[in-house]
Amino acid sequence: MRRRDDRTVKMPTFSETDLIIPALEVIAAHPDGIDTSELLSLLRRQLKPTGDDLEILAGRNDDKFSQKVRNLKSHDTLEKKGLAIFVDGRFHISGWSCGAAAASVVSPQQLRQLGEVHGHAVIVLGEPQYVRY
Repeated sequence: MRRRDDRTVKMPTFSETDLIIPALEVIAAHPDGIDTSELLSLLRRQLKPTGDDLEILAGRNDDKFSQKVRNLKSHDTLEKKGLAIFVDGRFHISGWSCGAAAASVVSPQQLRQLGEVHGHAVIVLGEPQYVRY
């Protein structure tokens, strides 16, 4: 927390949901997949967590931010949404076919342009465009 004048201002924290799009950007940039430790390192560098996210968990050696990133795997968050798969200890962007059009791997640039619809990440696929949400 930082003090501004006579008020205490709480620093923003990331939720597990907040990490989905940045995690997919990182995973998409690693076509051979990425393990959880490397994903954590790159997300920490990119997002620069502050405040409560840096608080060390009781009885552990890691902080809250680390726990949230690791929860992406332990809760199977990305897999349950059909956004990534976890094979041989590594995350990979998932792909599938829809009729005659095969799904394409989503680039980091495409992910940055995507918003959220009804609280689920939107992934645009193939031609014509198909949307998974």
